[in-house]
Amino acid sequence: MLLSRTRLLLAAFAAVLSVLPRDGRADDPIAGLYEVQGTNIGGGHYEGAAQIIANGKTYEILWRIGSSGYRGLGVATANGLAFAFTGAEFSGANVVLYERAAPGVWCGVWTANQPGHVGQETLIRRSEGGGAKKADCSQITASGDGVDTLDRKIAWNDGDGHPQLADELRRQSGD
Repeated sequence: MLLSRTRLLLAAFAAVLSVLPRDGRADDPIAGLYEVQGTNIGGGHYEGAAQIIANGKTYEILWRIGSSGYRGLGVATANGLAFAFTGAEFSGANVVLYERAAPGVWCGVWTANQPGHVGQETLIRRSEGGGAKKADCSQITASGDGVDTLDRKIAWNDGDGHPQLADELRRQSGD
């Protein structure tokens, strides 16, 4: 009985999502439809889709990975996005933390049900034509000195990251 109610609620939620605007609020840089690319804790790769919906000062997310659905509630900062999530085989404390890598591209790490292990995930906003940008979030891991690898890469390669970090990296490399 409970399982059929859950399925009914998920179906109703999906129906509500289908009539919402495709890109969320026009002035919201986070809400919208995304392509999902990820690596499981065990190393297998996955792909899917997600929709992020602005709800006041919080965000809701609905992922569809294969035939499984997941749902989360989260918060955002200028360059960070975090969700607690549940669905399919995930129970207990599950969390994903994303960093903005570029406009419409979020690189993240997640953990669920396996303390000490993390997976990786990329959200890439779908364009008006339906396609998604290409993104490489393979470097999204924490470094030993507490400076995130993505921050390091942006500061070094693109020159548009944190200026003090870029200067420090140049000094370390002897440039």
